[in-house]
Amino acid sequence: MSPEIIESKPANQKCDIWSYGVVLWELITGEVPFKGIEEFQIAFLIVERDHRLPIPNGCPPVLSSLMQICWQRDPKDRPTFKDILATLDKIDVDDNAKAEIDKLFTKNKSEWEREIQQTFERLKRIEDDLHTKEKLLEARERKLRELQMELIASTSKLIVRNLF
Repeated sequence: MSPEIIESKPANQKCDIWSYGVVLWELITGEVPFKGIEEFQIAFLIVERDHRLPIPNGCPPVLSSLMQICWQRDPKDRPTFKDILATLDKIDVDDNAKAEIDKLFTKNKSEWEREIQQTFERLKRIEDDLHTKEKLLEARERKLRELQMELIASTSKLIVRNLF
C-alpha cells in the first residue's frame, strides 16, 4: 500500500502507480514483497522510515528508475500510467535494451534473491528488536501500575489513620 493509503488519506490513481511499482518489483525479482515481516512493521517502515523494497544491484537502470519514481512519497511526484507506458514502449522498441534486461535477469536472479533475503532478514531483526522493546515497556508499565496501586493503598491507610 502507498503511504497515503496506510495513513487513511483519500485514494486516487497515484496510489495505483505505487502499487504498479510493487508489481513491477515482484515481476523482476520473483519475490514476495517484505516476505516474513508483519504488516504493522511494513507500514511503519514505509510511512515512518520512508523505506522501500530493495532494488537489487544490477537491475536494469530503466526499471530501477521506474520503480523508484513510482514509490515517491509525494503522489504528485509519481508518474502517470501514460508516462509509464512511454517508458516501457522505449524498452520494447529497443531490442538491445530488451536483450540486456533478459540477460541481467537470468544472470543476476540468484544474487538478487540473496540480496533481497538479506534485506528482509535485517528488517526482521529490526522488527524483533521493536517487539522486544515493546514487551519491556509493557512490563515496566505493569510494574508502575502495581507501584501506583501500592502507593494509593498506603496513602489511603495513612489518611484513614490520621482521620481517626
